[in-house]
Amino acid sequence: MKLGFEFMNDLVADMVQDDPATRPTIDVVVNRFSRTRQGLTSRKLRARIPDRDEGTFKSLFRDISHFGQRVQYTISGLPAVPAR
Repeated sequence: MKLGFEFMNDLVADMVQDDPATRPTIDVVVNRFSRTRQGLTSRKLRARIPDRDEGTFKSLFRDISHFGQRVQYTISGLPAVPAR
């Protein structure tokens, strides 16, 4: 699983079982994902997901840029997850 999405490991593992009869229904998946998302902090929800092949310089530049954007969103009161 991609770095930063480890909180999804258990749900994804259940969803990709070889036997379709043992996979959770979409309603169960939606409920589990909703509970999982509610347990995440605003900081985690706003975290930047790095590219796998990101070098140190590229990563540093993107980290700084993302931090500035995250501060702007937080100060302006924008929620980490938009309301419907």
